[in-house]
Amino acid sequence: MNKKIGLLLSLGAVALALAGCSRDNLTVGASTKKADGMVAIIKGRVASKAKVSYSIDNAATQSTKNVGGAYTIEIPSTTKEQKVKVTAKNDGSTISKTVTVEKEKRLADFSKFKDSFNQAIVGMNMSKSDQQLAQKLQKEGAELKKQAPADPKKAQAELAAMPAAERVQAMQKMKAMQQQASDLKKQSAQLQSDMDKIKNDKKDQLIPDSPKTGVTEWVNQKEYQIRGNYQNGDMMGLTVIATTKAMKHPSQAKGFGTAFGIAAKEVGANPKDVMNQFKSYSKKAKSGQTTMKTITSNGVKFNIGLSTTRLYIYITK
Repeated sequence: MNKKIGLLLSLGAVALALAGCSRDNLTVGASTKKADGMVAIIKGRVASKAKVSYSIDNAATQSTKNVGGAYTIEIPSTTKEQKVKVTAKNDGSTISKTVTVEKEKRLADFSKFKDSFNQAIVGMNMSKSDQQLAQKLQKEGAELKKQAPADPKKAQAELAAMPAAERVQAMQKMKAMQQQASDLKKQSAQLQSDMDKIKNDKKDQLIPDSPKTGVTEWVNQKEYQIRGNYQNGDMMGLTVIATTKAMKHPSQAKGFGTAFGIAAKEVGANPKDVMNQFKSYSKKAKSGQTTMKTITSNGVKFNIGLSTTRLYIYITK
């Protein structure tokens, strides 16, 4: 009888221990994570009824879903190391673990990239006459700037000291330059008006001026999308996404190709080289000869992923 009681007590203790382990279970994988694309991924197991939350560098706590005892947390990369505290609460029991997310190189200065990208999109949608006018204004404006005196006061003094005949010629030249500057200003104003109209018409194709911190959608077109990771003035990464259906039709793939080519150029890669490698990989992937690999150009990495309906290109350094 005593043996039976002892056995029952032992089994009860084991059951309680196992129950405790189940309640307190929290796995996070490796204690140090590196970004894969634009985010570092922390995933693990918890008790099926546990509430999972996390905080980055002691900032506000955020919650994440517990799906049948599994969770996934995506941490956008930054130029600084991040400490992520993952917490699981279940039946009054709390357990926490800390994961270190390594720092990453920024892809580009956001403002510079945004301005260059948007300018390229606008430029491609300008009429041929406006494109020619823009080139003309740029050239003539640069020449006029070279001719303008660096020190106006000194130029006035030199003008006053000139012989009368020379002074008349110099003043005529200055008057002609002033007229040219006035004409250029008027033409520039008209060109800017045309460009502003294009910006308004194509605003859904342009990078926003002030994206939210973290990974958000910047451009949403029917055939393609652009997502970016914005962190305190830095663009940490880009993801260009296209539907596999659109990629099969040249007319539909044009928008994607344009956006991808401009993005590649503006982050310092060789767009022609990148596009050639991409086309080569695409042909092999369609024939089942290979899986997509990383394309590298001038230190910029293009990681390509395929699903049944989407093509993903993750651009990072």
